[in-house]
Amino acid sequence: MQVFAGLGDPEKFDACADCLAHLVYQSGRHDGQPLAQVIVPNVMALRPMFEQILKAGDEAEDQARAITRVFVELAEQHAQFVLTATPDALQIVDALLVCGEHPVERIARMSFNFWYHLSEDVTRKDNPRHAELMAAFTPCFVRWMTSLIALLRYPEDYDSQPADRQDDFKKFRYAVADAVVDACRVITADVCLERFWHALTELMGADECSWQGVEAVLYGVRSIARFVSKDESVFLPQIMQIIPTLPAHRPLQYTTALMVGATSEWLPAHPEFLGSLFPYLVKLLESPDVADAAALSIKNVCETCRSHFTEESTATSLMQLYEGRTDSLDSTAAIELTQAVTQAVSVMPDHMMVAAMPLLVRTPLAKVQALVPEYARGVTKETSKAMVTALKRLAAIFQVFDEARKDSTEESERSRRFNGEVGTPHPCAEIMAQVWAVLDGVLSDCIANSSTMENACRVIKCAAIDVCCQRIICSQLDTLAPGRYMVATMQLHARPLLYPLLQKLATCFHHQPHSCFLYLCATIVSIFGGSDDAGDQAALKEILTTFTHAVCGEGGLLASKPSSFASRALVFFAELFVPCSRR
Repeated sequence: MQVFAGLGDPEKFDACADCLAHLVYQSGRHDGQPLAQVIVPNVMALRPMFEQILKAGDEAEDQARAITRVFVELAEQHAQFVLTATPDALQIVDALLVCGEHPVERIARMSFNFWYHLSEDVTRKDNPRHAELMAAFTPCFVRWMTSLIALLRYPEDYDSQPADRQDDFKKFRYAVADAVVDACRVITADVCLERFWHALTELMGADECSWQGVEAVLYGVRSIARFVSKDESVFLPQIMQIIPTLPAHRPLQYTTALMVGATSEWLPAHPEFLGSLFPYLVKLLESPDVADAAALSIKNVCETCRSHFTEESTATSLMQLYEGRTDSLDSTAAIELTQAVTQAVSVMPDHMMVAAMPLLVRTPLAKVQALVPEYARGVTKETSKAMVTALKRLAAIFQVFDEARKDSTEESERSRRFNGEVGTPHPCAEIMAQVWAVLDGVLSDCIANSSTMENACRVIKCAAIDVCCQRIICSQLDTLAPGRYMVATMQLHARPLLYPLLQKLATCFHHQPHSCFLYLCATIVSIFGGSDDAGDQAALKEILTTFTHAVCGEGGLLASKPSSFASRALVFFAELFVPCSRR
């Protein structure tokens, strides 16, 4: 009892609080029941003192943190008692709700771990007391959600804070967002949306609407977006209606853009909002600080709502956006906007898709072509970065196009038609011919740069469609430095090209031993290693001998390259030998 009495002495407070926290910990052990009978009621009797400390504000922050630690320790060590949901047990939860209402980040977050485990226990449907626990603890989680909304709020002086303090707050908000999800699992997304909407209406109805408060609510909506049902029609539509009217403050716009993207799965069932939300996101591309969030959300919206962008006028506007804005964006945003427009193009009617694809390829391809001569003068980081971005954009076009067109039976039929089963030339064939003419120069003139090579090979991989690849490779074997993914999609159609491809691969590897050439050879073997064809086996044997000598022979690469290269080489040989051993 002297420990409790010592809390009233400022000079003894810290030591007594530490001692009390340790006693609480001991009371939760298997042999701590006698101690718990003394400790638990006396700790709960500290509530009046704790509330007085909280009212003292900044002056008593250290004391508030110390007592919060005691209450959190009590709840965690006696979690099974808490789950009895008796009035005494709920008093412990109520104490943690008071802790969670503290505005200081390091104090408020101390209880997050308890709430996470409580949500896990309460939502276990195999628990025979599931319904009882949900009924008992749902009001607690609803109240906690109100505290979490407040914790999500940017400080009033955020703009004037140093960068490191701003970063700390952002990290804290990630933890709060996880806590919002924990609460959502108990009280459901519909109840969360109701709380968010009521908080938003209060803010919008105030004499002075604080952007910090609105941003916090939208950040919360974004956090639970994946739990919102696609047919939710009460609160989210009202939230969406006010989006275009929000003030132009950078953090608010950034969060709003991400929130719209996070709810993109909901939008297909509510296409009436695309008319206002999509132009809003496009407008945000003009702001460098918000463009990356806007591009990501545009990509999400185009992916889930791509069938709504197939009208002639809409498609024209989309292509104008792509050609007019993409080159002015940074790397990530440019790639995501490319992916976004490609998603829409992939489901357009045939004639529109064929007309749009050259426009998609034109701008990144022109960038690649313009950068190639700079490698001869000694490539800089800026040049390499620009080249990689352009190549990634090209890869994204073909990758998204190929994947998107396999999503439904209708698109599979279109894919079969374009792959030659019905005799219709695939629109990618002519486009890939244009791409290859430029990539040939990249592979020849930029081969010393590993990142450029890897991304050039990835373009070839993503553009690999059977009929297209056969048309191009047959005419380009003399200069081909192929990417592994081209071979992967060619499958057994590539058999006539097996020997010349492997020869070229060996030559390229001898000239510049990039690990991507090792992976390519492994891919070839994975396709042809089990073949009964004598020519296939002869070609594989020859390339195996060549690479074995180049990598493992006297003076080979394993003796001169670092261990990371050695590990990749060993993986390659493992992939090489396994298919061949099936014979």
